[in-house]
Amino acid sequence: MATMVTTKDIKISFYELNKILEKLNSAYTMINEKYGEDEAKLFEAGFWDKLKTGASKVGSSIGKAAGSVTNLGNQAIDTAKQGIDSVKQGVNKAYQKGMELGNQALDSIKNIAGKVSDYFSQVWTSIVNAPEAFWNKMKEGWDTVADQFIKMKETAGDKFQLNVGLILQDLNKKLCRKLRELTGDMQMGPYAIARKRPDAFKGKYLKFKGTLQAVAQELIKSQYNDAKEFGQKLLNSLKEGAADVGIFILGLIIAPFYVAGWAGKKLFNLGLDFGKSVEGFIKTAKQEVPQIWGEFKTGVKTGYQEKTNPNEHKILKFKEFVNEKKKIEEKEEEKKK
Repeated sequence: MATMVTTKDIKISFYELNKILEKLNSAYTMINEKYGEDEAKLFEAGFWDKLKTGASKVGSSIGKAAGSVTNLGNQAIDTAKQGIDSVKQGVNKAYQKGMELGNQALDSIKNIAGKVSDYFSQVWTSIVNAPEAFWNKMKEGWDTVADQFIKMKETAGDKFQLNVGLILQDLNKKLCRKLRELTGDMQMGPYAIARKRPDAFKGKYLKFKGTLQAVAQELIKSQYNDAKEFGQKLLNSLKEGAADVGIFILGLIIAPFYVAGWAGKKLFNLGLDFGKSVEGFIKTAKQEVPQIWGEFKTGVKTGYQEKTNPNEHKILKFKEFVNEKKKIEEKEEEKKK
C-alpha cells in the first residue's frame, strides 16, 4: 500500500529546495571572498546552466509557466563566461561545483512536484462521493503550495521565477498524467459516474459554482490564448449542464489554486500571473488528456466509452445453464455420428 502524502511532506520538500538555494547564496559569497569575483560568477553560471538544461527537459523555457519570464540566467552565464579565458585554471572547478548544486536543485524540484501531485491524486478519490471534502483538501494543498512560494521568494530572490517555473512545469506534467484516471481512455473506474450521470455529478458541486464562474471570467480576461480558451469552455460547461464534464473536472482542480493564491491575495505581489500559470497547465493537459478538447470541438465522446471484455464469461441462471449444457451434449452426439 502506497504511503499517504500530507501537506507536511510538501512543506519538507520545499524546505529542502530552500536549503539548496541558501547554499547557493552562501557559496557564492564564500568563493567571491576567497578566490575572487570571476570564480564566484562561474560557480553561479554552472548552477544556471544546469537548471537551463532541466528547463529544456521538461519542455519549456525558463520561467514560462510561472509568470514573468526572466533572463537573469542567461545574463549570469554570459557575464561569467566573458572572463573565462582570463582567469586561472581553478575556475573550471568552481563551474563544475555550481553544476553539481544545480543538479541537486533539479532533483529537489522534481521531488516537490512529485509530492504535490501524489497528494492531489489521493484527494481525487473523493471527487465523486465527498465533494466538499475534495474541495477543502484541494484548497489545503494549494494553500500549502502558495505559502511555500512566498517563503521561497525570500530565499531565491532574483531566481524565484526560475524555480517556480520549473516546479510548475514538472507539476503540470505529473498532474495531467494522473488526470487520465479521471477523464477517460477507458480508465475512469470509480469516477465513471462523472461521465454516466454528468448532471448529477455537477449538481454535487453547485455550492462552488460561483467560484468556478469567477475563475472562468478571470481567465477569459487573460492575455494568454490557452487560458482564455479554457475559461470560455469552463463558462460554457457551467451554463450548459451535462456537456463537457472533463472541462468541469479541470475547473475543480484549478479553482482552489485561484482561491488560495489570487482571490486570497497570497500570490498577488509575487509577480505570478494566474492566467500564465493556467496556460502552462492547459498546454500540458492538451497533450496528456487530448480527448477533453476533442470532445468539446466535435461533440463526439472520444474517451470515456465503457470497454467490454470479449473474454468475459456470461453468468447464466440455472435453467439457462441446463439448456446450454443440453445443447453442448447434443453437439457432441452429432460429432460422434
